[in-house]
This record gives sequence, structure tokens and C-alpha cells, in this order.
Amino acid sequence: MSLHVPASKAERNGRRRTALPPVAAPFASSRALDAAEKRIEHELHERYPGADLAPVAEAYRFAREAHGPIHEPMCGSGRYLVPLLAQGLEISGSDTSSHMLAACARRAFSLGLDPELSQQAIEKLATAPAPRLIFIPSGSFGLLLDDAQVMAALRRVHHVLAPGGSFLVEAERLLPAPVETNGVWGGRWVERADGAKLLFSWLVQYSGAANVSTSLHRYELIEQGRLVATEFRDFRVRSYTEPEFRGLLQAAGFSQIEALKAYERRPLDADDDAIVFLARKT
Repeated sequence: MSLHVPASKAERNGRRRTALPPVAAPFASSRALDAAEKRIEHELHERYPGADLAPVAEAYRFAREAHGPIHEPMCGSGRYLVPLLAQGLEISGSDTSSHMLAACARRAFSLGLDPELSQQAIEKLATAPAPRLIFIPSGSFGLLLDDAQVMAALRRVHHVLAPGGSFLVEAERLLPAPVETNGVWGGRWVERADGAKLLFSWLVQYSGAANVSTSLHRYELIEQGRLVATEFRDFRVRSYTEPEFRGLLQAAGFSQIEALKAYERRPLDADDDAIVFLARKT
């Protein structure tokens, strides 16, 4: 049994947001969310209590604007891919983990969907037809730690994109390590429909490379007041300054690069812990 509760990027780095914003809030447009976006919001709240919902809503909006195929590398168990597929979008996914891809397929099958999934690394990505949009939400790109691997991944994304296509990626932002979170446990819990509780706690440590943080995640299942299962998982996440990641995108061949506040389509604030980059293949 997997006890994993979807972790936000802040939790992976030991910085916990005090509250989840409503999905409608991140968009600069004054137009109300349409019916499909509301369905996505409802489904995410039901399926992933406490998850960071803004990435899938923003990806949905970009996907509609792409007017063509979409691909999500590093798609994991499909917590973003499946809701987008459920809205009839032409989306495929890939991941290096067969376990994650199987979980994604099960989630899609439960909704009567048949996802197009492939097991492959992003630095060797191959897609057909060429996607109009490739997106990597929630800081998953930060799991690539090696310089050569990072550059190979960005160059490959640029290579497989259709001419005029867009790359939407969230990068962890390199900020001074918060003293109060280094070596201090944080946590939260959610209650399942059957009354069982899932406890999620994390401990972050900054050591070694200045731009890589390591965090230990602990997942616990409590049924009728008794601890029945415990799992642990390690995360190592790479962070970037805005000029650094912009330079990597340029070196990979991208142009018209925008650095935005995480899912608000406006300039960054000084203390933002993540950056959403929108880059184009011209």
C-alpha cells in the first residue's frame, strides 16, 4: 500500500505554505473559471486533499491555448495528467518509473480513460506527433541534479517540441536557507472517507551543494487510533536563481522566455520560492 500524500514544492524544500489558495485566484484574467476548470478544481480537491492545485489549472489553460498535442514528462502517478485527459485534451505522459506509470494508468482506467504513457527519461524524450506544449509542474524538474543531465533534458525538450511550441516548467528558486526549517520537522494530515488518517511529516537539511536540499518524508496511516503502516521517502531537489535558469533555457535554444510568479502570470516577488518559466521554440 502506498501512503504517499502529494507533496507540494514548498514541503519538499521544508517551506510550508500556510494555506492553499483557491484555484480561481492565480489567474490574472477577470473571466470566471469555465465549467471544465471547475470540474478539475472539484476533482483535485476530492482526490488530493491538501495538494498544490494551481499547476494543473494553469496547465489546463495553457493546454487549451496550445491548439495541439501536449506532453508531460516526469508525469508520475498522473495527478495532473489524468484530470487534463478527462477534459478531452490530447495529452500523453512519460516517466522513468514503471511503478508510477502503472499507478497513472490505474487512475485513468478508473475514470474510463486510456492514457498514452511511455517509460523514458526526459533527456532521451521521444514523442509523436510533436507536442505544441510540454509542461513540468510542481518543481519536478528540480529532481534532476547533475549539470549535464539538466542541459540534456532542456535540449531534448526543445528538440521534440513542434515549431512555435511552448515549454512550461516550474523551477525551485534558490533562496537563503530558512534557519527555522533546517533540521526541524514539519507536517500535516488528511482524513480519508473511511475515517482513517494519513499523516505526512518532513525534515529538511541543507548540506553539500549550496543549491541542493535534502528532505526526509515520513508517511503514517492511522486506523481507529492505531498506527498500522509507516513509509519513508528521501527527496533531493535542485534550486536555481532566475538568471541561471533563464541562461540554461537560452543555451538549450529557447527564446521569448518569461519568468513568472508561480501560477499568477505576473512578475516575481523577492521572496517567492518557485519560478514558472514559459519559453518558446521559434
